[in-house]
Amino acid sequence: ITDVMWYDALGRRDVLQTRLFAQIALFAIGFAAMLVPVLVSVWLAQRIAPQAPVRRVGGLEIPDLSRLIGLGLVAIAVLLALGSGAAWSGSWETILLFINGEPWGVEDPTLGRDIGFFVFDLPFWRFLLGWASTTLIVIGLLTVGAYAARALRWQFHLSAPVRAHLSVIGALLLVVIAAGYQLDIAELAYSTRGWDGNVQAALYTDMNAQYPAYVILTVVALASAALLLLNTFFRTLWLLALAAGAWL
Repeated sequence: ITDVMWYDALGRRDVLQTRLFAQIALFAIGFAAMLVPVLVSVWLAQRIAPQAPVRRVGGLEIPDLSRLIGLGLVAIAVLLALGSGAAWSGSWETILLFINGEPWGVEDPTLGRDIGFFVFDLPFWRFLLGWASTTLIVIGLLTVGAYAARALRWQFHLSAPVRAHLSVIGALLLVVIAAGYQLDIAELAYSTRGWDGNVQAALYTDMNAQYPAYVILTVVALASAALLLLNTFFRTLWLLALAAGAWL
């Protein structure tokens, strides 16, 4: 109420309304953007998991807890999606600056990007990639949880559909990581590595050591992602080991 009265006194209630409507809309977007992929992945895991007769330990039949665990996974997904919505809503200013930002007409002398990119675009892409990596990790963990729930009733077997499902999630995460390295390159424009952090600029070490390192890491991450995708077509684990080795 105090905010409304203050903005009314200034004759700018529209500014407050824009912020509130943006936060509500972004909360809904962030909530759905995490919840829908998680639920689809968990549902897919439950559909393609190998089926087998009831398992017994001695004369004791193992109860089917997969449905109960599945409901627990859905509840966890909803809670995490609420956090995702809150993150999007809390970043309303970053997102609106990205949507409404304009080029400055002045280029950075080291990387050749318009200054507007560093002010309006880079913070948004950093937020988006951070959110995407977190979402993919959540999807991966809950998907593994769905497969583990099924494993209570069937002998674990890494079938082709299961391997393809997990490989695609891992490949997407590696692509996001590769994109993050590209943002690290952009952030070299205001690096603080030199002179005890008193200078914000891309210095010699940044352009001749850090820059090539980020390029190499980008290529390695993308190559690892490609290996994971190729793994969906082969009945072997050696491509997974190769991808992990390349990443490390």
